[in-house]
Amino acid sequence: MANVRLVAYRKTPISVAGFITANVSATTSTATIDLSFTSGDATGTYFLNDVVLNEETQILGTVQTVNTNSIVLDRLNFSVSIGDRLRILRTNTYNLDL
Repeated sequence: MANVRLVAYRKTPISVAGFITANVSATTSTATIDLSFTSGDATGTYFLNDVVLNEETQILGTVQTVNTNSIVLDRLNFSVSIGDRLRILRTNTYNLDL
């Protein structure tokens, strides 16, 4: 009998560096979120089409543009405030031997 390996993929919310520096209200149009970082910048953290969540893991929107100190989302489902931190969904891979 051959060994069988199953590869499973799961999206997991992870905390990312940086915090919000300006209040932004919820909107159905694009929203720019200004960020501040103790080291690095947004271009090393966020990528096009990343799903961004708030601290409560509610989906805020999808990244359309990444600048040094800001990201532009396709919409903003919930308001964000100064000092808030964001999370992003990352796909993790799990190998299961059956």
